[in-house]
Amino acid sequence: LFYLTKSVARKGEWNANKSNYNYYNHNHYEESTSIIIMFDAEGRLEQQRNVGLMVAVPIFLLINALFAYVGGRMMSKLEHKSSEDVLTAHYLGGRSFGPIVSMGTMFASVFSGFAVIGVPDSSYTGGWITFIWVVSSQFITTVYSGIAPRLRKASIVRNHQSPADFVTDMFQSQFLRYTVIISQFISQFIWMTSNVLSIKMAFNGAFKLPTDSPWLAVGVVSLIVVSEWVGGLSAVALTDTVQGAIMILGSIAVACVIKVHYGGWTALDPETFYRPEFYQTPSRQQQWYWWQIAFLSGSMVFYPIFLQRIYAARDLKSIKAAGWALFIGPWLAMFCGVFVGTMGVQMIGDACQSSSNPAECRNPASPFTTILGILMSIGGFPEAAAIIFYCSALAAIMSTVDSVLISMSQIVTSDILYPLRPKSTPRQIAWMGRAVSVVIAALTLVLALSWKGSIILLFELGLPISMQTVPAFIFGLYSKHRIHPWSIAIPAATMMVATVIMLALWKDMTIHPGVFTFLLNILATIVFEVSRLVWTGKWREMWTAVRAQSKEEEEVTKMMTTAADEEEEDLSSQDPFPDRPQWDKPKVKRFGETSLSPKLLDEMMKGVNEPIRDYSYMMFVILAFTITTPIVAELRPSIMDGVFVELPPVVRGLPAWFFKAMIITFIINFVNIPVIVSIPDEFPYNEEELLRSGIDADAVELEPDEKGGRTGYDEPNQKAIVRRQSIREETRRIKKANADAKKAFEEARANHLSATEAATNLTLLVKSPSKRNSVVEKDVDGFDENLVVKVEKEGESV
Repeated sequence: LFYLTKSVARKGEWNANKSNYNYYNHNHYEESTSIIIMFDAEGRLEQQRNVGLMVAVPIFLLINALFAYVGGRMMSKLEHKSSEDVLTAHYLGGRSFGPIVSMGTMFASVFSGFAVIGVPDSSYTGGWITFIWVVSSQFITTVYSGIAPRLRKASIVRNHQSPADFVTDMFQSQFLRYTVIISQFISQFIWMTSNVLSIKMAFNGAFKLPTDSPWLAVGVVSLIVVSEWVGGLSAVALTDTVQGAIMILGSIAVACVIKVHYGGWTALDPETFYRPEFYQTPSRQQQWYWWQIAFLSGSMVFYPIFLQRIYAARDLKSIKAAGWALFIGPWLAMFCGVFVGTMGVQMIGDACQSSSNPAECRNPASPFTTILGILMSIGGFPEAAAIIFYCSALAAIMSTVDSVLISMSQIVTSDILYPLRPKSTPRQIAWMGRAVSVVIAALTLVLALSWKGSIILLFELGLPISMQTVPAFIFGLYSKHRIHPWSIAIPAATMMVATVIMLALWKDMTIHPGVFTFLLNILATIVFEVSRLVWTGKWREMWTAVRAQSKEEEEVTKMMTTAADEEEEDLSSQDPFPDRPQWDKPKVKRFGETSLSPKLLDEMMKGVNEPIRDYSYMMFVILAFTITTPIVAELRPSIMDGVFVELPPVVRGLPAWFFKAMIITFIINFVNIPVIVSIPDEFPYNEEELLRSGIDADAVELEPDEKGGRTGYDEPNQKAIVRRQSIREETRRIKKANADAKKAFEEARANHLSATEAATNLTLLVKSPSKRNSVVEKDVDGFDENLVVKVEKEGESV
């Protein structure tokens, strides 16, 4: 790409009236390139109509339509020739996504229009501090790779399909279930709105449309709705894979063009840089936010689009491939965005030198489109790279919008409408889901086209709200004790409201509202649960056992065993918390005959290495991401009248604090490798242990024909029930045979003369010191005489 950029780049040739244009030369590379720029009446850079872009975008949309059609054919085939029901085929693609499709759809869905458009725009206005989003994406990789195998195992054993199924199955509470559903829907709706807003902000100018024109956004969203209508998640995943490839190509191509034509970061000089404040160290608030946003972003893993892709993967290899996509993605998408945005300051600043109003010129409404407009003015390969980057931006937006749209449709359809019409067939519910998608798309367009704020503001609004659902998943996945659902639901619902109020009223807070409310959420959950245990008397038994530990060890052991037996009995029942109003109990017969408990979940994961459960590893990860934070004296060096009081420390054109943070982040990135590699290619199967002790029937994975064939909302899975009953019977036979063998062994040993005599001698040796000599003499009798002499000589040493 470097070679092509150097050789193909040409000087602009314009046939229009030269009096309408201004020229400037830049000499960052070997040859001066003359770029022709046009300004509007107010002295701002004016986006020119580009024929190549007019051709490329329709071709790109046509390719997407083609793959949507292929996805539709795949879904139709799943409906007629596989064991999956129509609803699963529509929303989970028949659980058939292999490694390539899983990697492509994960990359394209997560690194959205925010990554391709929002990050360059934010870097242009905020500087290198925007690198925080690269750091936060690495923590997303950590959380995803850690929880994905456990969620995957629960889904293939309990037939989880919708994003709220795990919480519903584990806690069996309507209150908590709807709290999670509302949080997921609101956060996803905000994320989708931010991406639709990106279409209007980034592409209206490129197509010479008025800034507030809705038609391009309406057209793109309509195409997405039709694509989902035809092919469901299969169409979404296939188009995502194509869009992800275009995103990677566009990001790398534009970064290389800017490096060749403008010299890259190494060509920047803080004394001539148009925004010298970018070279100052971050403020105290920015440093706090750097650390907080990194961990706040981990909540994205519990977004429905992540859960859908975990459930839709064909196997664990596909989930691992998606983990590698998250591992590499930030450096291909967001890092290039930071580079383009910060270099855009110099590019737009140079271009605005001839403007009648340079200050206004250097503050464009969309830095992203202005930067690409400058590159297209060069012509040749830079123009082609800019066009590809335009298409990659559209690809990023479309991939996220279609993924979020179908996930929200599944939330409303499977978790709200289906319970209201439990006798409906999966095909009827799937058609209802299509109608829901149309309604959601229309509501999103209304909000996006009327929004006057920034994309970053919308994106940061969704994260704190989704953060409040994290305790439900974390406690459900890893707690040894099943917490009462109301102990989680009450703090979560309260903190969701508190988050919105804090974001609206409290400005310039040192601690991020999402982090603050999340910590309060965790604390309140613990307080509520401990209070419940104290109130019911269960905590008193545990506390008594702890206090008595040093005095009455045997009694403590007995009490703890009794408590454990009671807990196990609670966990194995279908309703773990029966003393609740009837309205709080959802229908869960479709998941299995018994309740999903922490003990059962651990039984499912037996033999799987899970680094995220290792406290030392997680402390190391938190420490690793913490040291990426640039902890420095704020706003140094000072600037007076636009000039540095003293020159800032610079490394290869970059502020030293950013260069250090970038290198540390790159190194720390590799702490994710162990957790990704730990994901097995398949869940372990220990045949020897199976034959020795049998298996818990409720932990056995469902067969393909047992996952599909759903005929109603909460119909019991009869095929699975029959097979698991047979497994229980065979396991009982194995346990009975083992018990009989043990009993026979004990009887044989008790009747064996040598064993009886040895037991008597052991009693004398241990409990009767006065009779030990007779035992020793008896044992020595018959040994070699020289050995007896040797023993007698060595005496006490022996």
